[in-house]
Amino acid sequence: MKQCRICSSNNVEKIFSLPSFPIFIGCTDDKREEDVLYDFDIWYCENCDVGQQISIPPFEELYKEQRCFGFGKVWQDHYQEYAEFIKKNSNPLEIGLEVGVGNAIVFKKLNEFFTKLYGVDAIDNPIYKNYNIKVGLFSENLFELEKFDVIYSSHFIEHLPDPIEFLKISRKLLKENGCCIIACPNIVKSFENLHFNAFTSDHLNYFTKNSLENIAVNLGFELVDFYQYLDHGMYLVFKKTEKQTQQTNTKQFKNHFDEYKKRMFDYVDKAKKEMIKEKSVYVFGAHGLTVTFLGILNNLELENKIKFVLDNEKTKHDRRLCGTNLVCKPPTSIAAEKNPLILLYMGAYEKEISLQLKEINPNCRIISSRE
Repeated sequence: MKQCRICSSNNVEKIFSLPSFPIFIGCTDDKREEDVLYDFDIWYCENCDVGQQISIPPFEELYKEQRCFGFGKVWQDHYQEYAEFIKKNSNPLEIGLEVGVGNAIVFKKLNEFFTKLYGVDAIDNPIYKNYNIKVGLFSENLFELEKFDVIYSSHFIEHLPDPIEFLKISRKLLKENGCCIIACPNIVKSFENLHFNAFTSDHLNYFTKNSLENIAVNLGFELVDFYQYLDHGMYLVFKKTEKQTQQTNTKQFKNHFDEYKKRMFDYVDKAKKEMIKEKSVYVFGAHGLTVTFLGILNNLELENKIKFVLDNEKTKHDRRLCGTNLVCKPPTSIAAEKNPLILLYMGAYEKEISLQLKEINPNCRIISSRE
């Protein structure tokens, strides 16, 4: 019997499933028959209103390559806005800790702000040697006797097999009235804005503002500040407290999911009709969202009409997107095309990518998930 990893309830149901989904959702030099696949199932817990993968894919496959790219205007603005949000809820005399440092962009923005700033990440990065960043798993004993005023993370908690343990450890390491600051996707905004990567293999947990607040309150925190950054992510400040706060389950996940699923399938039907008529077809995004699109499309003949999958990340170029036969190319590949059709379902990044594609080829025709 399946059990919610958040509240241990058996009151869970499978709401979304894509069989033979690649665990690693990047690009590879391997042959397609070497892809490691699994049944990508999303379960919903009625008790805590959290979506989740209950069967956790193996991390050695999931993170076999460093994937913390995070470039483009939306990501760059996030790094800046999140750093300013943290500063607003901290002061320069405090000691900070970043959990899940990744590309260290936020860390570097705050390194001169705090009196001391530490970091930890499970995967090494050459730039870490220049800072007080440890490589290893986040644990209570990692920093010996050090206590922190602020512990923060950016797009980290959704990847964790045990987000409860992360919050418990954070609370133990925080000083009295210390704050745990979290940036993560708001699944409601992903649903409302038709993100095809609302569900992706490396995200194990799917929170709403209400559900994450309820979890934190149960563990001895109170929400003292909140900010929604576009439809990209939400920023929450949880203050360590002894107070008991009244909680309500607003079922935000449940109330938005069915409409999201319908709109997603409607877009694929619309794209299918356009693909039938065209000879020159591209898709954008060498990531899980394209694998999701193709899984719903479920039409090999139409899939074979797609010339390339476009992406801005240079390390993906001329490599195959796992779970597909599609080779990744830079967006400039459409420059010489007469009237290329581009399927665009990039959620928060759609506007900036549309502008980029139109600059490369003003005659390209974009079928946007936002139209």
